[in-house]
Amino acid sequence: MLSRIVAATAAALVLLSAPIAGAAPAAAAPVRELGGASAPVAKQQVFWRWSDGSQKTTRLFREARYQRAGRLPKLIVTAVPAKPSRAVVLQFQQKGKWLIETTTSTNAKGIATMKLNPYCTNNTWCDGTWTYRIKVGTLYQVVKVTYAGK
Repeated sequence: MLSRIVAATAAALVLLSAPIAGAAPAAAAPVRELGGASAPVAKQQVFWRWSDGSQKTTRLFREARYQRAGRLPKLIVTAVPAKPSRAVVLQFQQKGKWLIETTTSTNAKGIATMKLNPYCTNNTWCDGTWTYRIKVGTLYQVVKVTYAGK
C-alpha cells in the first residue's frame, strides 16, 4: 500500500534497514504475524534499525563502555507509508510473558524512536540477556540484548 509520494523513500529504506514486514529481501530475523491472521492484500511496510546504524538482532551493551542508559543506541522504527500514525510498542520477555518496556507513535515522517532501559529493579545495570519485541500492530521483530556490568 505504498503511495506514489513515498515510493522512492520506501526503496531507500529497503536498502538501508532491516524489515519487520513487507516484500523486502532477507529479513534480519524471521518476520512473523501475531494471531495467525491472513495477510491483507496490500501491507504497510515497517523497518527497524539501531541509531548507530546496526541491524543486528543480537547486541551486547557493557556498562563499562556506555556508562548510562542515555548512551545506548536507540531503536529506530519506520513505517511506510508515514500516515496514518502507528503505535509502536517495545516489549521484553520475563517468565514467559511479554511486558511493555515503552510505547510511542510514529511521527509525521513515519518514524518512532525507542530507548532501552538497562537498569534492573534495584536500579543497577542488569547482567543477563533479555529478549525484546518491537511490535507495530500484529507485526513484530525479536531482538536479543545482553547487558553486562563493568
